[in-house]
Amino acid sequence: MPDRGEERVASIEVQEDFLQHVEAGQRKLRNLSIVTLAVAVLLGASYVSQILDPFVTGQSVVQVNLRDPTLLVLEVLIFGLTLVWIYVGALNYLYYTRLAKSIKQIRAKEDELLKRIEG
Repeated sequence: MPDRGEERVASIEVQEDFLQHVEAGQRKLRNLSIVTLAVAVLLGASYVSQILDPFVTGQSVVQVNLRDPTLLVLEVLIFGLTLVWIYVGALNYLYYTRLAKSIKQIRAKEDELLKRIEG
């Protein structure tokens, strides 16, 4: 029958494995959030330039009427989706940044606990 010390060591090892898994996932998803934000910002800038171009340059007809209300509504809707994409990317980034801080705090408490145990 294992004693309490062995159970605690096993518990600490399981928690360590879990924490390493969370850290690895957190880094990957945080980087993915950064890439998502960058792409969404570029798309948003592209859509804004397409919407403003006919008003800034004065050119209203190329192959299509750039001031066509249907086209403008569609571009504004796509731009709205891009803003939602930016919002979701920013929320994910903030979540994983907070998760990283929490992991650092857990690591610090773990180190403090090990120092108390060792002596």
